Amino acid sequence: RVYSCADDGASAERRLGAKPHADACRSVKFSPDGGALFSAGSDRSVQRRDLETNRPVWKLRAAHASAVNVCTPLGPHGVGTGDDEGAVRVWDVRQRGAVMRFDEHSDVVHDLHFELPRLQLASCSSDGHLSV
Repeated sequence: RVYSCADDGASAERRLGAKPHADACRSVKFSPDGGALFSAGSDRSVQRRDLETNRPVWKLRAAHASAVNVCTPLGPHGVGTGDDEGAVRVWDVRQRGAVMRFDEHSDVVHDLHFELPRLQLASCSSDGHLSV
């Protein structure tokens, strides 16, 4: 569910609701321009949903071999994802396949952070490692 909050924080209005994943939705992030939501789920899918139409504009049903635990926007056309087996993928929403693959971790990827000016993607995992 997406809510718009008043400037003073005293009230919130529901903007939209959706069930983008067959199983648990594990991660959700706004696109850099604020016009879309990226989400990732335990059903192994990743999608970008337009906030005006409340419809998916890009979706991969089997983006990973295991449940996708985290996603993060990578500029206007990209998204990074990490799964339960330690795999990290970089996607261009103008294409269907991963444009980069990293298998740096041996356990669940918990977080991803993208630094645009330097074009760096950092990931951390239950295996105790931080990868940049």
